[in-house]
Amino acid sequence: MPISDEQKQAALKELESHLGKGTPAFIEKLTKTAADEGVYGDDVYECLIKSLAFIKDSETLINEKALPAAILRVLQHIDDTDSREGKN
Repeated sequence: MPISDEQKQAALKELESHLGKGTPAFIEKLTKTAADEGVYGDDVYECLIKSLAFIKDSETLINEKALPAAILRVLQHIDDTDSREGKN
């Protein structure tokens, strides 16, 4: 199921609420890291949405300064365990 524009905007808005002015730099790093792993387009947003949901469920465990690293770690875990066709 494709990610809607509303879901994308909500994810970016939530990310911005955590990272503030650092959001564009984080998105750039996230996009590059995802591309290096062969993840593009809606798959990046799907990973971001899953990461934010995980972090929201774990808010008391993750301090704000650790958020970017936490999101990247969740993305790595999703990529490592991804069962999409063509992924190892």
